[in-house]
Amino acid sequence: MRWAIVLLLVCNLARSDSYEYSGVNGMLDLSGHRLNSTNITKDTFTVGNTDVDNIVALNLTNNSIASVDVDAFDVFFNVKELHLSHNDITFLHNETFTSLRKLEKLFISYNKLTELRIGLVSILTLKEVYFDNNNISYVEPGIVSSVNRDLMLFDMKNNSLEYMDPWMYITHVTHNRSVDRVFDLRNNNVRELTNKMGWSYNLTYPFEVEVLLQNNDVQTINLNLLKQYDQNVTMDDSAFAMFMTLYVNVTSNPFVCDCNVYDISALVRNGVFRFTRVDEWRYRCKEPAHLEGWDFIHDIPLDQLVCNLTVDEGCPAGCFCQDRPDSDTFFVDCRGAGLTRLPETLMDKSRSFLEIHADDNAITGIHNVPYLGRITNLTLRNNHISVLEPEILKTMNAEHLDLRSNRLKNFPKEIKKFESVLLTGNPLECDCSSMWMKEWMDIDSRIADPGLYCEANGGRHYIMDMTLRDLGCTNEKVIIAATVIGVLIIGVVIGVIVAKRCPYTTKVLMNKFLGVHSGDKYKCDTDTDKVIDAYLVFDHHDKDVIGYIRYFLHKLNKKKPLYSILNPAQFMEAGPEQRNISRYIGKSRRVVVFLSKNIFDDEWRMAEIDEAEHRVIEEQTIRNNEKAQKSKGTVDVEKGDTNYIDLDKCQEDEGDNSMADENNFRKEENESLKAAPKIIYIIYNNDEKLKEHLETEVWKTRLASRAVLLPDPDDRLFWAKFRYEMPKKGTGNGKPFMPFKPPEHIGIVPPTARLAHPEPSPINPRKPNQKQNKPKVNVKKPDVRTLLAGVATNRKQNALFTGLTHTPVHSRPASAESNGSNGSKDLKRIQFIGDNKGTNDTANALLQKLKFSRTMHNNKNIK
Repeated sequence: MRWAIVLLLVCNLARSDSYEYSGVNGMLDLSGHRLNSTNITKDTFTVGNTDVDNIVALNLTNNSIASVDVDAFDVFFNVKELHLSHNDITFLHNETFTSLRKLEKLFISYNKLTELRIGLVSILTLKEVYFDNNNISYVEPGIVSSVNRDLMLFDMKNNSLEYMDPWMYITHVTHNRSVDRVFDLRNNNVRELTNKMGWSYNLTYPFEVEVLLQNNDVQTINLNLLKQYDQNVTMDDSAFAMFMTLYVNVTSNPFVCDCNVYDISALVRNGVFRFTRVDEWRYRCKEPAHLEGWDFIHDIPLDQLVCNLTVDEGCPAGCFCQDRPDSDTFFVDCRGAGLTRLPETLMDKSRSFLEIHADDNAITGIHNVPYLGRITNLTLRNNHISVLEPEILKTMNAEHLDLRSNRLKNFPKEIKKFESVLLTGNPLECDCSSMWMKEWMDIDSRIADPGLYCEANGGRHYIMDMTLRDLGCTNEKVIIAATVIGVLIIGVVIGVIVAKRCPYTTKVLMNKFLGVHSGDKYKCDTDTDKVIDAYLVFDHHDKDVIGYIRYFLHKLNKKKPLYSILNPAQFMEAGPEQRNISRYIGKSRRVVVFLSKNIFDDEWRMAEIDEAEHRVIEEQTIRNNEKAQKSKGTVDVEKGDTNYIDLDKCQEDEGDNSMADENNFRKEENESLKAAPKIIYIIYNNDEKLKEHLETEVWKTRLASRAVLLPDPDDRLFWAKFRYEMPKKGTGNGKPFMPFKPPEHIGIVPPTARLAHPEPSPINPRKPNQKQNKPKVNVKKPDVRTLLAGVATNRKQNALFTGLTHTPVHSRPASAESNGSNGSKDLKRIQFIGDNKGTNDTANALLQKLKFSRTMHNNKNIK
């Protein structure tokens, strides 16, 4: 009977739904198809048939579970591990695991899930989650949050993600953890990094999140993607540092090594990260084929990272377009593309240089296309171009222009603006006005082409060797006969008529043909201290003007007399620029001003013009004062007289020896004012802006009393007139292209020499601490009115009687400004002699006024 009862109990247990419980490790193991149902519900596990209180691990792997109810695990309060891998689960409600308050590990690998929703893993104690080997293509942002303070591993490898939003960075931050929080997204289909969720970068050290993206479909990495996380990020080392803090490992992806990865590659190589984690972070190319396997971050030459554009991307049909970021160039090759004109539009890649090669086409001319001003290199060899429009050439900024083998018979002078021009193979025709081409090539060796020729006068003439005679532009016999007949018959009559009606032109022609210089004599031409024949003033920023200056210098010193020319743009002594302007203009016989449209915007060029004009006025003032003194009496001072006031002595007692050199400079300046340079104005062109300036009253008045010339070919007598206005004898050395190099005896040395040997200039050889005896001035008792009207012979003496100083700003010494010197060395020794006490009192009052003005002026300089 007892055995029958035991057998009956065993049979009943075999038919029940109770499951094996292992009390050793607390695991309820129902793996291996031990469940009878494919749907897990709350009734699957009951307190009656399962000891749920002691279960800490529940293993349901390798069943055919297709669905799990939201309350299926409500009874498992102590479960720490839940295994649901290798089933057929397609969906999980976001509150399915909410009741598992002690859950630490969740295994749902090898199922059929397609998405993950917010709240699914919002469990405070959760440390590891395994969603690998599913079919997940969407993860809702917020799947992890600050609730997941213990989460260390989120495994999602081998799924179907096609993009990666930064949802993994919204998680708990401890700031003291030494192990990174890992999100494993390897072996997905991720092609790009996105920010659809609108996350703003806010990561701080120690950057606890690490994302594994190896073996995905990422084809490019560029720093522009960082802007979707932070709009203020810049393309520098800080941008790549920001990328590094994301800890995204994108190695072992099929990278396309083109222009899109150039910025990050160049940044890494030029920054501090070039040798950081090199072996770990190898970004190898999949395409193009010739770069396959190369690491574009460390190994590939940067000039190989280019993009070949298609027609859909804006490249003209039949052309090859390439973006070359390393040279900052957009390259377009349309050779042999059957074009009849340049393409109307090009894709704007915002590169600094645009290079277009359109050889071997049927292009008939250069048209005004929208991108014309951006072209830096244009080749149009072997086309049908017959005419070049001057206005089109003006709008171009290209450096190189290739027009070989076209149909050009001539070309305008505007072609001179290009740095390099190739013109051989064109049927050029020359006439008497074509000599400018020879002069152009003589000046600029980069343009010179020995093989360039033209047809003229029934023959072929190489432009670099042709002469006016080759072009049939001279008839010596006719000229000689006409000259002899003219001289014998009407020479005298014509000479008299011309001399009366055109006296200036007559003087110019006499100087040109007879060498007779009958113009006004200028004191500066006989002053031995004037060692510079011409001081040039021109717009240093205008390429056209600079080109003309080169031609001007070449032409000027092609024959004697040879002139010494100072080009301030090439040579200037060390020191304040304003002082150098005053010094060198003071040593010049002529100041040649080239008036162009933008020179009035250059304050230094206007300062040079004003300095020259100022000196002309000062010279006239000095002459007038000298005439006034001669008419009112002489000045005689005896040092033994009791009324003699030695202002230089006072100044030497008050100042220090550092002012000696400055006094020498000022004395030199005063002497130079007595022989001002002559000013020659050359109106460079007929620009409307220039005309507006010259129509103002200031410039009308200024030009009315000066020599004003128009350059050739506007004035055929330009060179004759210019040489007439220049000194009769020059001091040049026959090297027209060299900057002025004055001899050592005049004390002007290059800046480097002055820095190496800072000794006093030989112009004023007195040492700084050496006193000199001042010349005495004799005053023959003029009254105060006479003294005030005529005794001043220069700007500093005028300052004595007006209480103001007229010393230009550029002539004030730096030492006076820094040492607080009262500048009294500029004063002359003056004796005030009168018949009564009132005269002497007046003089003394003027002296006190002068000292007060000097003190106030120096205090202002110190401020």
